[in-house]
Amino acid sequence: MELMIFVIEALFSRVIGGKSSTSSTPPSQDLNRAKAGSGKKPRKAKPGGQVGHKGNHLKLVENTDEVVKLSLDRRKVRLSSDFCCVGYEKRQVFDITISVHVVEYQAEIWENATGERVVAEFPGEVTSPTQYGPKIKAHAVYNSVEQYLSSERGSEYFSDISDFSLSEGSIFNFKKKAYELLAPFEEQLTNQLKEESLIHNDETGININSKQHWIHSTSSPYLTLYTPHKKRGYDATFEIGILPVYLGFSMHDGWSSYFRYTLCKHVLCNAHHLRELEALIETTDLRWPKTIKRLLLQAHSEVVKQPQQKLSPQRVASYHRRFSTIIQAAQQECPAAEKAPHQRGRVKQTKA
Repeated sequence: MELMIFVIEALFSRVIGGKSSTSSTPPSQDLNRAKAGSGKKPRKAKPGGQVGHKGNHLKLVENTDEVVKLSLDRRKVRLSSDFCCVGYEKRQVFDITISVHVVEYQAEIWENATGERVVAEFPGEVTSPTQYGPKIKAHAVYNSVEQYLSSERGSEYFSDISDFSLSEGSIFNFKKKAYELLAPFEEQLTNQLKEESLIHNDETGININSKQHWIHSTSSPYLTLYTPHKKRGYDATFEIGILPVYLGFSMHDGWSSYFRYTLCKHVLCNAHHLRELEALIETTDLRWPKTIKRLLLQAHSEVVKQPQQKLSPQRVASYHRRFSTIIQAAQQECPAAEKAPHQRGRVKQTKA
């Protein structure tokens, strides 16, 4: 009977607990996520800016690109002779201009009586009779890697807004060149992250050429390194090269491969804890997940209100005591499964 209950609970957690609100599975791979129009969790907020949102408003600028002065139409407005113009009321329209800007370089040619010629040097980046400039290349790369525009649609985009076409092959070459130019930056970024006192480590699944890969993120408050890799665990992080030599604090979601690095100190992410707790709240009748969740949110709320976002040792000790009390109660409410006589291997535990 106990075995049957355990199996039912495990299957229930697998089906119910895999929802996108609590699962670490990327939405693109989460078959249980709410589809558009499914009626699940309807949007409560009204469209547009929400209450309390500061908004983003244009402000008048001093230096404009063009000034259009509007004269008073005296045919519509009759004024007495004592009126005179004393100034202007200003309104500014912000817009962008998309146009092709062609720069022609003309190198002087000097020739002597014998026909010998000497030609002035072109700039180093001007290597052919016609070529694309750096702004077009940067625009194409940005559309592709930041806005996820396919090469085909990227080519259509330039054809639509200009008088020339940009082939898919050119876009590919631009990205390849950008990748090569970023190599020194990536090396510098990696070296700086090794010196940070606290870094965050995470990974998420992506598809590359229709095959499962992983994007590994290593970040600090001002630096972020994204690295694609075929593997999710230790092989990938070892090849990235930061964690093997890192001496600071590594914050992560508790993925087992991170704990193989012993030079650094490990800190578990409370955002992931809250997500796991929410899954237990939604799928079980246990009391302790709600209590722990309230404690974590209360502690966070108190921390962010502090000028230095740091609690006093007394408050930290208070939270530790409360945490320990809740854990003791949780162990009574949700005891670990014990190994049966003559049972081999680890005992399967519930998610809770």
